[in-house]
Parts: sequence; C-alpha cells; structure tokens
Amino acid sequence: MISIPTPEESSKLILNAAVNIFELNRLKHWNDIKSRITEDRIRLFYETIFSIRHPHLIGIHSVPEPTPKLRGLYLGDIEPTDIVRSILRFSLYVDQIVLIDPFQNPGFVTAEHNPIENPHLYKADTLKVLYLITKLAPQIQDGTVLFVPEPHTLTRELFDEHLRELKEGYDGPFPEDEFLSEEPRRAKMQMRFYGRVPLDRFKSWATEEFPDKSEKQIIRMYKDIRSFLERDPISLTEYIKNDHTELQLFRSGATRNMALYMAKRMGAFPFTYSRFKHNYIAETFESLTPNLANWSNLSACFSQVELKFLNNVDAKQVRVFREEGRLSNFRSFLRTTWANVANNNTVSDSQIRDLQDELIVSLEQAQSDWAAIDRSILNNVLKNAPVPTGLASLVTGRLDLAIGSGIVLAGSTALLQAKSERQKFRTYNPMSVLIDLKKS
Repeated sequence: MISIPTPEESSKLILNAAVNIFELNRLKHWNDIKSRITEDRIRLFYETIFSIRHPHLIGIHSVPEPTPKLRGLYLGDIEPTDIVRSILRFSLYVDQIVLIDPFQNPGFVTAEHNPIENPHLYKADTLKVLYLITKLAPQIQDGTVLFVPEPHTLTRELFDEHLRELKEGYDGPFPEDEFLSEEPRRAKMQMRFYGRVPLDRFKSWATEEFPDKSEKQIIRMYKDIRSFLERDPISLTEYIKNDHTELQLFRSGATRNMALYMAKRMGAFPFTYSRFKHNYIAETFESLTPNLANWSNLSACFSQVELKFLNNVDAKQVRVFREEGRLSNFRSFLRTTWANVANNNTVSDSQIRDLQDELIVSLEQAQSDWAAIDRSILNNVLKNAPVPTGLASLVTGRLDLAIGSGIVLAGSTALLQAKSERQKFRTYNPMSVLIDLKKS
C-alpha cells in the first residue's frame, strides 16, 4: 500500500530534495548555486517533485485540516525575494503559514513545457525556487511553513471550476495587474532577461525602447544590468541564445475564489501586503449582518495600532525568537480573535469590548518582547553576524482586518459552496489581513 505523506511531511520531502540534489548545505556563497543548476539536476529535482505531487497521490487530503492553530494563507507577492521577506516579517504573529506550491508540478504540464522532458526551460525558475526553499528552510523543517498543491490540481471538480473561473474572468482587473504595473518589478524582470542576451541584441532592443540614448549610454546601461545580474540572488548570468531557451513564469498562488476555498478548507485566513489584493478579497464578502458594525469597531481598533515587524532578519534568527517565546501572548490573542471570527456568526457589543480590552493588554505585553528582539538584532549587527542584504531591524506597520459574515461563492462557484457545506465547513468566517508597513 502506497504511503501518502501529510502536508508537513511532503513539505520536508521537497526541502530535502532541494538540499540533496543541489547540495545546498555545501554552499559557501549563494552565487555558487548558479553553477549547480544543470539540466540533469533540474530533471532529477522535478522527478522527485512528480513523485511527491503525483496526480494519483494528491487530493483534498493534501491540504491540512483545520486545527486550533492560527494559520495564514499567503496571497502576496510572486517574487521569491519578496515572499521570503514577507513571510519572515509576519511569522511571529501566526502559528503557521501556508504557501501554494511555488514550483511547477510536472504532472500537469504538457511535454513541450515539462521540466522533466525539457529541463533547460526551467533554469531561471529553478534558481528562484531554490532561493525561496533555502531561505525558509528552518520554517519548513519545524512545520511553521507548509507547501500545498495548487487547488485546481486537487480534484477534477476543482480543476473544472478553475477553468470556468478563468474563462468567465473577473468583474475587475486581475491581481497580477498590480504586480506587473509596479515599475521597479517590471524593470527587474526586463533586466533579468535583456541582461542575458548578447550585446548586439540588447542594443537593438534598447535603441528602440530608449531612442534618446546614445550608443555609448546604451553600452553603459548593458554593463550596469550585467552588474545587477551578478549581485541579484535570483538572476542567472549565462547568456540566452533565443527567446525560447527558458520560460518566464509568473505565479500568484491561486485565483481569488480558489484561494478563498483553500483558506476555508484549512481553517486559515488569507493575508497579504498588497492593498489591492486585500481589497479584492474583501469585495467577496456578502451583504453583511447587523452585527458587522461591531466587527468593524474591532477592525478599526486594529488599524489604529502600530505594530512592529521583522525586517531583513534571517529565518534562523526568527526561529530563535519563536523558541524564546517572543510575542507568544500576542499570538494567543490573535488566535482568540480568529476563533471568535471563525465560530461566531453574531457577536455582541460586550464581546467586542472584551476583545478590544484584550488587544490593549496584549500590546502592553508585546512591548517587552519587541524591546528584547530589538536588542538581539542590534547585538547580532555589532558582532558582525551574517545578515541578509540590508540592515536587520524592526519596521513599523499595522494590521488591517477585513471581517465579514460570509463569502460570496456565486455563479460558477456554487460547486465550491455546496462542497463546503457538505463537508460542514463554515461559510461565515472570512477574515482577510493586510500588513500595512510604513514607507521609509
């Protein structure tokens, strides 16, 4: 009988595959990994992924069951460096963070674009995957971070629903539009491609794109981009011979309704640093009950409170903070708040006042933890401890909660609503969290 790994076990298997196949534990410098991304290793890695995420093995059981844990489903930025930074920033405020698989499942890709059949297409993408896995390794190892399959790969019903959702489209712009419209990210995407083409081809593109620049300026631009590739942890430097040598993949985790289904299925709340995506999710909340005003009072209370988040602190240090019990009391309060949201369709004024009072007490208790974390970060800096690019610190921000009484799963998503009701999942427990950081 085939043993089917739990979500925790499969996440560790994926981590171990990356470490063993690419010898990540032998790296002296991150840039050394770039020479190890060979076709043979890429193929072996995805063959292992295929054995873990085989279509006959994955299903609803691949998603963790709801537990008393405070579990967040990450629906933020696609860029690996941003994902790592975002997850580590929020990790002291939750018990567990779930990520939709950030890699391609070979079982759902045609041969032409399959990483096992054509591993050369996935060199750049594999580097991004390895960066994410490496930086989150301590959290994956202790179960704080889990990978789950893309929702449309779990059942045929969900696959059909996913196709319907894509075909019918949204009433507004896709969340990816926000990602693609942000100029710094667009610029990096262009540099990671055009910096790897030969100079003559770059000149041809840049002359058309920047007609006001001289040939000397264009050559200087090319050198600057090549220098960026050398420094950038998720950029390869080897030259691309033609447009079809590698795939440029963009991932957002899941479509809106699929993400909400997954969150409900695993007893998690979606969280993001993107106000666009936060509002996009909040738009799905039903016409609200009279008691929503009370929840809104709690949301408003949260939005006025300044919290602190880790910035440029590596995963090992984050794990130390958790082992020391930092912010455990505040996590307990957030756990209580989530339980109230998840289990109460109605809430009284007195219950809201109690939660507001608990928030104030929890914040007072958190002050000493933040001070201890700040001292620890400072000590590490003074000792010249290895830290990621940028100075380790605490940044200030707020948690913006959107709380409603139900999720709209209308039209093409009726299947998901019916399925949830059959399995006795609550449909009145949505909470979306936006981490709103102050701009430095």
